[in-house]
Amino acid sequence: MASRIDLVAIISPKPGKTDRVVELLQQVAEYIKNNEHGTLKYNITRSFNKQAGIDEIIMIERFAASAFG
Repeated sequence: MASRIDLVAIISPKPGKTDRVVELLQQVAEYIKNNEHGTLKYNITRSFNKQAGIDEIIMIERFAASAFG
């Protein structure tokens, strides 16, 4: 059985909304850091997808497998 679980999400906000989405996700990250002790990592990265011509937010969350019982 795996000792950890990785969750990766790629979010493509509407044009002009990327800053706000990042701000909200940072608030979520702070809550998780303080309240979800099975979370080992919560990373938010902003990038520009040149091929699609859009901003993307890449969110990576790592859990201890034991956090799921």
